[in-house]
Amino acid sequence: IPAIIGAGLLNGIAGYFQNVYTAEGIKDMPMWITFFQTLGSGLFAYFAIFVGINSANEFGATPALGGVIGAITISANINIFSKALGLYNADVPLNSILIPGKGGIIGVIIGVAILAWVEKQLRKVIPDFLDTILTPMISLLIVGTLTIFAIMPFAGVLSDLIIKVFSFFIMSEGPMAIIGGFILAASFLPLLMVGLHHGLIPFYMVQLTQFGSISLFPILCMAGGGQIGGAAAIYLKAKNNEKLRDIIRSAMPVAILGIGEPMLYGVTLPLGKPFITASIAGGLGGAFLAATKVQTIAFGPAGITAIPLVIPGKIAYYAIGLGISYIAGFTITYFFGVPKDINE
Repeated sequence: IPAIIGAGLLNGIAGYFQNVYTAEGIKDMPMWITFFQTLGSGLFAYFAIFVGINSANEFGATPALGGVIGAITISANINIFSKALGLYNADVPLNSILIPGKGGIIGVIIGVAILAWVEKQLRKVIPDFLDTILTPMISLLIVGTLTIFAIMPFAGVLSDLIIKVFSFFIMSEGPMAIIGGFILAASFLPLLMVGLHHGLIPFYMVQLTQFGSISLFPILCMAGGGQIGGAAAIYLKAKNNEKLRDIIRSAMPVAILGIGEPMLYGVTLPLGKPFITASIAGGLGGAFLAATKVQTIAFGPAGITAIPLVIPGKIAYYAIGLGISYIAGFTITYFFGVPKDINE
């Protein structure tokens, strides 16, 4: 959590000013923005490795091998295998069945769970004096093969299916567009949780190319507002849980700047119910933005950081949408989403 908060805060600060410069038509960013992004992007660029290590600790696998499984999923060589198997989409690479990072961290978790089982089975038959040599090699060979050629393509098909559902709601008009705005925003935190949100970038680009603005991005920004409101409710309820309140205090500035991972992994997701209530609250904000047709001229970090990107005349509606997400997140979580043992 400290690493996510530290990196997220640096990314959030850099992202806000990047959005300001983008809104002003400035393409050459100051060096300090690149520097902040360099410091803050390392964790998120190699997040799969951290997930692999932590998953190994949970499942009982060797932590370093879990990290290797995570690293395999983001290897650039994945594209070579994808092209050889005909799974690569040259026109829209992000729509490929198999590319680095496809399927998000869910594939890493599944792979490491299998790794733990394989290691245990191998140690039953491999002599102790050969364990250090053979067990890691055979484990990586088996699980690495499954990860690349089975788990990642499966996760890729799953993510593409989700994207197709999203595309239906994105293109909807009238009352269905409002319902779509709710569903899109309410679904964003689950996608962020498993790293599938990157698959939405092609939709941003398509909308920007065809219409000169993006409606999907501001709608999805509302999901973070639901988390912020929900975290505020938890903070008030958890009066005797100082550890949790410390995490919320640290993650809140980052979340306001549009980096939702610290709040997601540190607060709402571990507690369960707040994750659901925050998603519902974000959906309400998304429905409002869909109804008022809020659009942005580009995409980047969310939350208040995205305000400079909102098209003229719609900034007030965007702010109201955030307010709806904040208030709904607080109210729904306060009455229905706070676990009874929150102070234990």
